[in-house]
Amino acid sequence: MMRRVPQYSRAEQNSAAETANVVGQVVLVALCSSISVGIAVLARKIG
Repeated sequence: MMRRVPQYSRAEQNSAAETANVVGQVVLVALCSSISVGIAVLARKIG
């Protein structure tokens, strides 16, 4: 038996996916910036 899924749950899933996407992008940017900062600090220590 198929149950009808209410509209709001679909909207909630969509917003949750959007939030996860934004969080993923923020984590990616933070990771890249921290890696570049780490490389700069390493280069300063070596040089």
